[in-house]
Amino acid sequence: MTVLPDSNHYPQSKNEEAPFSTINGHIEHASLPIEHPNEKKVSTIIGDDPDHPVNRPRYKRNINLGLISLHALMTNFVGAGIIPVYTTLAEKFGIEIQDVSYLTSIHVSHITFPSTPSHEKLIDPKILCTGLTPFFLVPLSTRYGRRPVWLISTLFTAVCNIGCAESQSYTPMLVCRILGSLMLGAPIALGPPIVMESFAEHERGLALGTWSPETRYIEKEKPTRKSGFMKLITFSRIDPTPFSISEVIRPFSMGKQMTVVLPVLSHTMIFCLSASMLTVEIPQLFGTRFELSPEQTGIQFLGIIVGTILGEVFNAVVLSLMNRRTVDNQRHAVNPKNYLIASYLGFVSMIVGLIVFCVLLANTLPMHYKVSPIIGIGIAGFGNQLVSNFLINYIMHIHSDSAATASIFLGFIRQTWCFIGPFWFPIMFETVGIKNCAGLLSALVVISVLPVIWLHWRS
Repeated sequence: MTVLPDSNHYPQSKNEEAPFSTINGHIEHASLPIEHPNEKKVSTIIGDDPDHPVNRPRYKRNINLGLISLHALMTNFVGAGIIPVYTTLAEKFGIEIQDVSYLTSIHVSHITFPSTPSHEKLIDPKILCTGLTPFFLVPLSTRYGRRPVWLISTLFTAVCNIGCAESQSYTPMLVCRILGSLMLGAPIALGPPIVMESFAEHERGLALGTWSPETRYIEKEKPTRKSGFMKLITFSRIDPTPFSISEVIRPFSMGKQMTVVLPVLSHTMIFCLSASMLTVEIPQLFGTRFELSPEQTGIQFLGIIVGTILGEVFNAVVLSLMNRRTVDNQRHAVNPKNYLIASYLGFVSMIVGLIVFCVLLANTLPMHYKVSPIIGIGIAGFGNQLVSNFLINYIMHIHSDSAATASIFLGFIRQTWCFIGPFWFPIMFETVGIKNCAGLLSALVVISVLPVIWLHWRS
């Protein structure tokens, strides 16, 4: 089947992504308009350029998919990896566990707490920086390629992590974590747009689920005597377009798109309550209540790990069924509304998981450990993975021509809200009570699903 291009929708610049579609399992180097009232009709020919990511061999794309998946994993691991040793760091630096938790969440300024005047407790803005730096990393990646950004961010962060390991006081660790976080925004910002330009439409759902981008670096067809290693570590400018401040602030224009803002707000709340609250608060709610060692505290994360993995397996099954149904119905792409419908199960799972966690934890006695609250964390992790996957797929499907700016906007909103979270999480548990928090948190989830319901109704 041949798809005729629409010349009015050719990319206007090198920075504009060129989407494509698949029909009956074959890549058609053009994209038909998707039947959705809020989506732009894009039709673009990619051509037979072997250097274009979508035309590369499947095994190369899968290898890069795995490598960048690990990079995305390490982005969150660097920030959250110190959670099990909150107690150890608090004793080492002479501060409270709640103050140590700020090392995971923020990178803004230093605050002196009057309760312990002998120690200046600095707040480390890790999450906020990973939400801000993509505004600058994406323009750099379009000029010099994404491979250099990946390499530099990896090496720079590795050096800063070594600095954190060698830090003997709070201030050096603060500085190292601030510097290291500056390059951790690359996987957050560059993941979805690279998936969109590297995989066919029937493959994007699974690829976005792993949040694993393909490199955009393109080697020009010209003779070269450089070795493979030299080509790996050297790079040059591939886009002569000059830098402009408008490109840096362009992601904020996504705030005018309801098909971006509403899913982002819903996803942000669910992500904050699951990936942020249920991990950051484990040392305070479990470690102090049951006097767990750092190793025992780390084991508590098995719940959210297992729940997240099961959620991704479920996503893969659902997306495969969606793609099969799309082919059977001779449609060129999944109906975006189906992503919204599939996300409802995630919201329900979040409510169930939060209730199980709060109620069962409140019923435990001090020094009498029970694993049942961890089951609730696992259920919530399952729900978070469903909501995140399907809502991000919805956004990228509707705005495939501006995936980069949409992903930056999403990362900024999500990281900012997670940055604020550790300030009100402890206060909520102390004033409301762990068991009563089940109702409050469930209400927040219900509120967060309302924008999705409105989008579904409007569709």
